[in-house]
Amino acid sequence: MPSARVTTLLAALVLVGFGYVFLFEGRLESTEEHRASEGRVLRLLPDEVRRIKVKRDAWTSALIERVDAHQFRLVEPVEGPADAAAVNRLLSQLEFMRSRGDLTDAADEARRYSYGLSPARLEIDLELDQGREIHLAVGASPPVGGGVYLSVAGQDAVHVVSQHVFTDANELLDHSIAAGQQGTADKEQVR
Repeated sequence: MPSARVTTLLAALVLVGFGYVFLFEGRLESTEEHRASEGRVLRLLPDEVRRIKVKRDAWTSALIERVDAHQFRLVEPVEGPADAAAVNRLLSQLEFMRSRGDLTDAADEARRYSYGLSPARLEIDLELDQGREIHLAVGASPPVGGGVYLSVAGQDAVHVVSQHVFTDANELLDHSIAAGQQGTADKEQVR
């Protein structure tokens, strides 16, 4: 029969373990949440996203910031309201993005080039709560099966994900550029 000291020690270890999980990991994931997240490329909640930068090349980019739970504002190329529907479509795509196949040679520069990731066709940078950042590179379409190649900074794998990730990010960028051009035209008319 275990002594009271051993029982107390074991109970203290269990409490420390649960304390660690709740303090540092946030909370325990339910079985249902775990099943839903299997196969996902990112563990992302759209409400955590504070800033989004979508970049096509050195000259074509847009920076969008969250104003509140439902509003976003365009910071670059000009300041003004962002297309909230386009932002929400992209965030939804990223939240539920699943990998159709992983290729584990992302570090090989020649392979990254063949996947259209070096240079990337499109880059998406996300700044989240608590200073976390996620950098995504969207590449070419695979020769068979559709989708696009995608890499996440800090991960070894290249993923094949839905084409919608590219189209929704590209649409958001195009809307932002159009707003920037309209803003520039409006300023010139005022002069």
